[in-house]
Amino acid sequence: MLYCTRKQRFTMTFLFALFGLVNLWFVLIEDEIRVPSHYMYSPFDDMIPFVPVFIVPYYIWFAYQAGAMLFFYIKSYDSFCKLMLFSILSFTIANTVYMLYPNGIFLRPTVLPDNIFGNWVAFTYLKDSPVNSAPSLHVLMSIATHVSLAEYEPIRKRRWIVISSFVLMVIICMSTVFVKQHSIVDVIMGSGIGFLLFLIIYRRKPYAKSLAAEH
Repeated sequence: MLYCTRKQRFTMTFLFALFGLVNLWFVLIEDEIRVPSHYMYSPFDDMIPFVPVFIVPYYIWFAYQAGAMLFFYIKSYDSFCKLMLFSILSFTIANTVYMLYPNGIFLRPTVLPDNIFGNWVAFTYLKDSPVNSAPSLHVLMSIATHVSLAEYEPIRKRRWIVISSFVLMVIICMSTVFVKQHSIVDVIMGSGIGFLLFLIIYRRKPYAKSLAAEH
């Protein structure tokens, strides 16, 4: 179990609370915006087939991010804080876009296969309205999770874990378009925002160290 000072434990609890608040904010937006004002679409969307089996990695996303958060909560204060900051900023940016530019998709097939995967997709469509799609939070949070794992020194030394995480991240991002929950535009937006957050959180040099390097 990770040993933390009282101040560090407070910071971790505070970040957890903030993450809960931005998730609640997302739920309230979902409840308020039922019909999008703008539809996200690219001609490439028509070239992407509907593959219902991708509903499996689409849901693995929940365990992927939650598992990383729990792991770092136990193992690393610094990694936990960076992952939570990445996640909170991801939701904050996405929620702001959803409010200022209400968007959604009109890509879902009208006929679904009568099998376990088709029924699973049908259940998802029933529970998750096709609004607030860009940027994709599935993409943003998958990037946040993979980066946090790849940047953690003990895991970085185990390349098979880093590679496995990267492959899973890519498959989850692919799943969003293969089950027609997102447009490729949503994925590109999420990837762009995710890359910028990566640079800000993981590649920004601390001010004190930057000054020391200059002298």
